[in-house]
Amino acid sequence: MGPPKVQATYMKQFAARVELLGAPSEKVLAADPELFTEIDAAGRLSWLSAALNVRMIDALEKGLGPKRAHEFQADQITSQFSTPLWRGFVEGGIRTLGLDPAVLVRWIPSALRLIFKDCGEWSVERLSDTSAALHARWLPTELTQGRRWLESIASGIHALFILCRTSGETRLTGFDPETGSARIELHWKAIAQ
Repeated sequence: MGPPKVQATYMKQFAARVELLGAPSEKVLAADPELFTEIDAAGRLSWLSAALNVRMIDALEKGLGPKRAHEFQADQITSQFSTPLWRGFVEGGIRTLGLDPAVLVRWIPSALRLIFKDCGEWSVERLSDTSAALHARWLPTELTQGRRWLESIASGIHALFILCRTSGETRLTGFDPETGSARIELHWKAIAQ
């Protein structure tokens, strides 16, 4: 396994969404001025160091505060669903599986592999009809220096509930930086059949 990477197109779209924030974007930009220059210089199809994603998460929290950063990240992933990187994946999943979170949740590891490379191994455990746990193993040390990166993954996964038109909660419930393991729980409101 090589160093952890993030897809450049994803980071470019992430940066563009930050710039659309208006005045609050200035606080995010001020938290890490070189970050946006580095993302802008990358080729769209390249893979960037995942450290850039960690820096973006840190800049968001510093510039927006934790609550607004969480909301922004869920919105950011939802906006990605219509981009070329995601559109076929999302449309194919919905066409094949429908809009039930209990079914779509198993696609989360594949979705993460669209964005991240060499960022651990991910699996899903179904807990009930309205809950699941996402497990991560062998996370690289660059991503386990603190909880923020994993909490941002949990925030981004919240977009699943928006896509499925239901309410829910995602939460980092386990984290061991020494073993590079984590657990994110997802709980959602059942969809009326």
